[in-house]
Amino acid sequence: MLENNAGLRQYLQDVRPFLKPEGQILLTVLDVSTINGATYRSNPALNSLQFQQINLIGPFFAMLRIRPDAMKKQAVAASWQCEILYQQDENNYITRLNPC
Repeated sequence: MLENNAGLRQYLQDVRPFLKPEGQILLTVLDVSTINGATYRSNPALNSLQFQQINLIGPFFAMLRIRPDAMKKQAVAASWQCEILYQQDENNYITRLNPC
C-alpha cells in the first residue's frame, strides 16, 4: 500500500526497472467509506484502516488518498504518463501509469 505522495514518488522510481518496455501499472484510489456493505474500522492515530468479514479481521493498513490532478502531477514529475481510466468522483478512480 502506498501511504503518501513521497511513497508514490519512491514507488514509481523503484518499480520502473522491473517493467517491460510496454509495461503498465494500474492503481485504484478508493474511499472505503463509499463502499456499500463494507465493514471497516478507522484508526485516525495511525491514519489506517482495518477490514472485517464475518469472523475474519485483517490487519490495519494505510491507503494512498490522492486527487486525480495530483496523481497526474506526481506521474509527470517522475516521467510517467497518467491516464484516468474510470472516475466515480475525486476520491474513487482507476488510473493507468506508463513509463515515458
